[in-house]
Amino acid sequence: MKMTSWVLKSIFLTFLAVSSSAAVSAPTRGMFVIVTAADPEVQMMAMVLTREAEKKGNYVRIMLCGAGGSLALKESEETLLKPINKSPQMLLRGFIERGVTVNVCPLFLPNRGFKTDQLLDGVGIGKPPEGIGAMLEENIRLFAF
Repeated sequence: MKMTSWVLKSIFLTFLAVSSSAAVSAPTRGMFVIVTAADPEVQMMAMVLTREAEKKGNYVRIMLCGAGGSLALKESEETLLKPINKSPQMLLRGFIERGVTVNVCPLFLPNRGFKTDQLLDGVGIGKPPEGIGAMLEENIRLFAF
């Protein structure tokens, strides 16, 4: 009986060690969000859904391109949207404050006539090798708005 108890304990401890190891080494779940839309409602929905994913423990990364790049400008026009009476820029600044990687695509500034000092603090300029690397990471989903 003591031998059976010892064997069962050994199996249990082995199972516990293996399952704990799997939990530690599990790949990160996350999303890479690309915002190109000019419409503030679409921009806001992108920010709201991304925030919900972040709240659920998902890694998020944001790329702003084309008309969506205007969200990253210090002097961009802000539209407060109901029901929360916030703008997409307000939510974007929250992501930046929480350390989320937010970049404009590398084509945005030179083709729109803007300079880097016109970007919100914390917004970077994307680099294609890093961008594609992030998009191709295991368990990362790509969302475009």
